[in-house]
Amino acid sequence: MFSKTVITLNIESDNIRAVVMKGKTVIKWGSIPLEHGLVRDGLVLQPEAVSQAISKLLRDLDVNSKKVLLSITGLRSTFRILTLPEVKASMLEESIRRGAKREMPVPIEELYLSWHVIDKKNNEQDIFVLGIPQELVDVTVNTFAKCGIKPPEMDFKPLALARLVNRGNALIVDLEKDSFGITLIAEGIPAVIRTMTPKGTGSTLEEHIVRLNEEITRIVEFYNKGFHANRITPDIPVFLTGTLASNPSTAEAIAEGIDLEVESLETHFKYPADFPIAIYAANLGLACKKTRRENSSDHFRDINLDVLPKKYRPQTIPVKYVFLGMIPILLIGGLLPAYYKATNASTQSIVVQTELDDLSQQLQKITKTRETNDRVEATINEMHMEANDLKEQTQSIKAIGNDFGYTTQLVVDALPPTVQLTSIQVTTTTIGLAGGASNPSLVIDYAKALENLGEFRNVFISNLGNNFTILIDRYEIKRFSFYEIKSCVRIIVHSISCFE
Repeated sequence: MFSKTVITLNIESDNIRAVVMKGKTVIKWGSIPLEHGLVRDGLVLQPEAVSQAISKLLRDLDVNSKKVLLSITGLRSTFRILTLPEVKASMLEESIRRGAKREMPVPIEELYLSWHVIDKKNNEQDIFVLGIPQELVDVTVNTFAKCGIKPPEMDFKPLALARLVNRGNALIVDLEKDSFGITLIAEGIPAVIRTMTPKGTGSTLEEHIVRLNEEITRIVEFYNKGFHANRITPDIPVFLTGTLASNPSTAEAIAEGIDLEVESLETHFKYPADFPIAIYAANLGLACKKTRRENSSDHFRDINLDVLPKKYRPQTIPVKYVFLGMIPILLIGGLLPAYYKATNASTQSIVVQTELDDLSQQLQKITKTRETNDRVEATINEMHMEANDLKEQTQSIKAIGNDFGYTTQLVVDALPPTVQLTSIQVTTTTIGLAGGASNPSLVIDYAKALENLGEFRNVFISNLGNNFTILIDRYEIKRFSFYEIKSCVRIIVHSISCFE
């Protein structure tokens, strides 16, 4: 039996990587550098230049296929694990969109959603829902169109890496030159996906290692403080991937610095001894989608998504419509013989028509009854969703208290002298600060100090003056108990002064 050729691509900010597979064997691989500024945070900024680079890379590898698998980085993406009532398949998408709208920090109108049902029990279902920025996907599809390649099947890079590692519990540390990705796999599914941006060019490897170790420790602690029966223990295996992990001395220094056991990547694929598996780990994770793994972990649950929106996928004609289209041809072929029998069959047709009329009336009654039942079922599902909303509001108050004290301590400790806070508003995705300062420049210093903590995604000064307002986008660093935290805890801080 012939093995199928699979071509995988991984676009990073500094290069594009390709691996060509024949069955379970790596037969070709290569990369092409990208000039600075062509790709940033996973978003293609110069489609023409990137498409030319893709074409050249495939030519260099002597690949003519117009169909590829592509990984998308997680820098600007978000995910949630939703617990929703079981509903009919026709209502599932609407139910997921409602849940995503409640829980995701980005308006879902700006995202392409894809999902995978993880588990079903007690009339509920756990669903992994991924949101990818529409701009990122649209530009990527346009880039591939420029080099004559059909819209590629797309996967989320952290999911591809998890698929390659194939463990129920694991930490994956993806070390690229411009970003460090940390994925915590717990109970077989991604529980935390975190991306860090390394400090400036003057930073040393030792500084990066210290920061990585602090972040890993923080992620594990926050996960263990959540509502999880399966706690992460110090013996959790760590796997290093990415460009920096391919350097033996760098990998060894990181392994020694993060206080956890680092294991070597193992895979069911066959590849030459000089194949740099750490650099091409995402490519191999993509290839796992197309091959059967004989030693798959019983505890790992593959979140197998194609994040390419339906509008970009090729439209296939269902088999039933092909069959219906053949009916006229078959009928025409049988018309002449049937003509000679038509006269003798006229009496029988009257009898059959009468029976059909009776059946039609019965069918109409059944249809009306079914429509009534469908309306009742839809109403019941709506009531389940509303009940879930009320349940979530109760859960939210409990969930938000887990890390509120930690966050409050961070923003207070970062206060410069002569700056005081009058209020702090904290949700799972944002922090709102209001206060006063003797000089606006102190507010700017405060914002920079918050940004340098490395704890927050973005820090914005929405109102600058003696009375200021700062808005902060938080990183989602733990998996919550599947419910939106809607309630916002507000405290009023009186007479907080940092005068020395």
